[in-house]
Amino acid sequence: MPIPRWSDGDPTAPGLITHTRTWRRGEIAEAVRARLDAWRRPPLVAIVGAATPEHLLDLLAAIDGGVPALMLHPRWTERETDAMLARAAPTLVIEGGLVTRELRSARDSLKGTLAIVPTSGTTGAPKLAVLSRRAFVASARASAFHLDTSTEDRWLLAMPLAHVGGLGVVVRSLVGRTPIVLHQGGGNPMSWLALARTAEVTHVSLVPTSLARLLDGDEPIPRSIRVMLVGGAACPKSVLERAITRDYPVRPTYGLTETCGQVATATHDPRALALLPGVQVRIEQGTIRVKSPAAMDGWLDAESPFDEDGFYDTGDLGELHDGCLSIHARRTDLVVTGGENVYPREVEDTLERIDGVRAACVFGVPDLVWGQRVAVAIVTDAGAPADDQILVRARAELASFKVPRLVARLDALELNASGKIDRARTAARSLPFLRVV
Repeated sequence: MPIPRWSDGDPTAPGLITHTRTWRRGEIAEAVRARLDAWRRPPLVAIVGAATPEHLLDLLAAIDGGVPALMLHPRWTERETDAMLARAAPTLVIEGGLVTRELRSARDSLKGTLAIVPTSGTTGAPKLAVLSRRAFVASARASAFHLDTSTEDRWLLAMPLAHVGGLGVVVRSLVGRTPIVLHQGGGNPMSWLALARTAEVTHVSLVPTSLARLLDGDEPIPRSIRVMLVGGAACPKSVLERAITRDYPVRPTYGLTETCGQVATATHDPRALALLPGVQVRIEQGTIRVKSPAAMDGWLDAESPFDEDGFYDTGDLGELHDGCLSIHARRTDLVVTGGENVYPREVEDTLERIDGVRAACVFGVPDLVWGQRVAVAIVTDAGAPADDQILVRARAELASFKVPRLVARLDALELNASGKIDRARTAARSLPFLRVV
């Protein structure tokens, strides 16, 4: 099934709904054509994935024109963005309808690719998942069947376009030929309730942090909402139980960038994650391996991660019983804070470049609101800057969500038998000394 084009169907029908305006499908089709004419159909464009109508129109143009898009996180620093552009080698950088950079590129054709999305890599820089149009459509169709959605439903887009969760909402809306309801009000979920009511939103995808904030508020959710998909990080049991008690239609989900999102999602019982249609899971030595019709094609600049049977080793720990998946732990080193992935080695590399910092070990500390908070144990030389000054320098190179909030100074990091840093033991030793910075 192809992704419908904006020129298909009734041009007067609503296509994009925001707090302040409703865009008709015909208006979107014109904006899409104008962008594609300006781009001249390059083999790869880089798109800043901010949640605004103009940035969304950039993505819609790429999808409509079959132009692969490298998704850039809007909160990345200039250094992080430049590193990603050097690796992926797009021809153009697009931001809000404007070509902000033209780059020399020898990038080969990526025919059939919808997006390239940075994803989890705990040993350094993120990897680049190549996600095809076919895979996104397979994911959208499986999700629609699993959640019993219809062409009358409306998804709220309240996640960054640079995340596979935000991309998934866009493609599900396109495949279902339903308007995209775009929230532009930042991370506070209370700010999208009014839009959800007026637009008669039926489905919303959010991270556990946003769910916890909703529960802390007194305002009821709109009656039109039938499904609240909760993913991006493990949902704390206390938050899930509060949502169930409040009769929220929560559907916790386990998914991966590498599978265009959902692998297993709760249906009638919020505590049981049922596999989506077509998804296969193997548990090998406690580790989850996934085979899915929505799987990525592979990494852009690395060897294929699939085994000979087409299964992908997620690195996550879990069990499978009667088609339902239980997640015991996500990738052991990865820190997930507020739905954002933080790769410890990347943060450690940045900190260790600061004069006076000899060694750093980043880890997550459980937090009921954020899921985890980023913490670090550091070993410093005499005369090293104060903790707050160290983090000021880190903020110049790292997105704010990657910068540690908790710091402990140790005389040495814990090592394992092979001489490598033992992250778990270092974290345990650091806990009594952590302080908020």
